[in-house]
Amino acid sequence: MDLLANIYSIVVGTILPFIIVLTIVVFVHEMGHYLVGRWCGIRIVTFSIGFGKELAGFTDRNGTRWKLSAIPLGGYVKFFGDENAASFPDEDKIAEMSPSEQSQTFQGASLGRRAATVAAGPIANSVRAVLIFTALYAYFGKPVLDPVVASVQPASAAAEAGLEPGDRILEVDGKTIGSFDDLRIYVSTRPGVELRLIVERDGRNREFMLVPKRAEVDNGFGDKIEVGQIGVVASANEDTFRYEKMGPLEALAEGVGQSYFIISQTVQYFKNIIIGRARPDQI
Repeated sequence: MDLLANIYSIVVGTILPFIIVLTIVVFVHEMGHYLVGRWCGIRIVTFSIGFGKELAGFTDRNGTRWKLSAIPLGGYVKFFGDENAASFPDEDKIAEMSPSEQSQTFQGASLGRRAATVAAGPIANSVRAVLIFTALYAYFGKPVLDPVVASVQPASAAAEAGLEPGDRILEVDGKTIGSFDDLRIYVSTRPGVELRLIVERDGRNREFMLVPKRAEVDNGFGDKIEVGQIGVVASANEDTFRYEKMGPLEALAEGVGQSYFIISQTVQYFKNIIIGRARPDQI
C-alpha cells in the first residue's frame, strides 16, 4: 500500500503537473510559430502537441492537421515542404513543386519571414509570461517583502561587511531593490562576485562592499543547487510584508519588468558558467 501511495503521490504531485505546465508552454510556443508563419504566407501542415503516435486530432479548412500525440514531452509545427517534425526540408519534393507552391514552403519564404517565424516561438513564451504576471498583479496585487534586514547570520558576507538588523537595502550595483525577493534573486546568481550595496541606516545612506558566499540549497525537487548568499534574513510581519494593489497599466508595466528581470538573471547565470563562476551541472 505504501508503494502504491508513493507512486500515486509522484504521479499526481509531480509528473502530472509537469506535463500540464509543459503542454501549456509548448502550445503557446508553437502557436507563435503557427500564427506568424501563416501571416508570412507559409503553409502549415501539422500542429502537434507531443510526439509519436497520434491520439486525437482534426484537419481544419486550411489543411492543417491539429493533433495530440502520445509522448507529451514537447511539440512541433510542420511546415509545407518539410520532411519531418524537425523542419528538415524535403529537397526532392520541393523541387517538383510549382513556383506558387514553393513560395508557401518555409524554405521558399524570404529571410526576414523565416526569421520572424522562428523568433515567434520564444517571443510568444515571453508574452505569455508577461500576461501571467500582469494578471496576477492586477487581481491579487504585488506581494512585497521589504528588503529590511531582520537578522544577520554569523560569519556571513553581510556580517563581515558590517550589515546590521534594521538596515534597509536600497540598491545593489546601482539597481534599485524593491523587495527582499529582488535581492535574493540578484545575489543568488552571483556567488563570488563583489557587490556594492547602498543601505539606509538611521535615516542615512551607507555604502557596503561584500562578496556572496557559495551555498548549497535544496531546489524543491530533492537536488542540491549552488547559489550565492550574503547571510541576511527578512521577517514577514505587518510592517514589512504587504500586497500592493495595481491598476491594469501598472500591472502590465510590472509584468514586463518582472519578466525582464528574470530573463536578465538567467542570462547572468549562463554568463557565470562561461567564465567559470558557476557549475554547468546546476542548469
